[in-house]
Amino acid sequence: MRSVFVTGPGSVEVREIEKPEAGPRDVLLRMRASGICGSDHMYISVGGIPPNQGRTPLGHEPAGEIVEVGAEVTGFQVGDHVVIDTMAFTDGLLGSGGDQGGLNEYVVVRDAAPGRQLRVIPRDIPWEVAALNEPMAVALHAVNRLEPKTGDKIVIFGAGPIGLGALLGAKSKGAGHVVVVDLQQERLETALRIGADAVINSATEDVKERLLELHGRSVGGFLRDARPDTDGYIDA
Repeated sequence: MRSVFVTGPGSVEVREIEKPEAGPRDVLLRMRASGICGSDHMYISVGGIPPNQGRTPLGHEPAGEIVEVGAEVTGFQVGDHVVIDTMAFTDGLLGSGGDQGGLNEYVVVRDAAPGRQLRVIPRDIPWEVAALNEPMAVALHAVNRLEPKTGDKIVIFGAGPIGLGALLGAKSKGAGHVVVVDLQQERLETALRIGADAVINSATEDVKERLLELHGRSVGGFLRDARPDTDGYIDA
């Protein structure tokens, strides 16, 4: 089967390797889609991740289809569509320094258990949408850590995939007014389309002054300078 490897600083190759075999407690997946993360660029620039530097398989934003289920595995069946927790693999992080990557044609999940490494999803979800599971989980984790309350005024710095996911997450939690800040106007227009209450282009606008206009001035405290009455910030 084919697999994508980092083979040195700035070097990536598609290699032919042996297809993994599933044991009685394992599940074999056929990879159907995988995102490419900013960290993949970093892995490539440094030549991979120890101990697999020079031979690091890539891909940690995948979605796949179960093609084989071990005799001792319960909760899965052939044909299931699944999203993957790449940090829960028992043989190393998938696509982040372990021996397998989501840009393989096939991946074996050792000691597979429902809710641990895999979660079955509806079959009508497109593969490219399913592969957004990992970055959207990162975005939602940021929102959960912020713990926004209903009606809160939130600012998100960055309108890339994580920032846009955080926008969706904040609105779903009841945030009252969400501002997205970025340098790229096209991304800001996307933020408006999916629910941002306002956007700020930090390449052309004064962020602090715009936030004072949008969220008002905070009352109280010991700061001499005016500061926006914003309840929470996310750096995405």
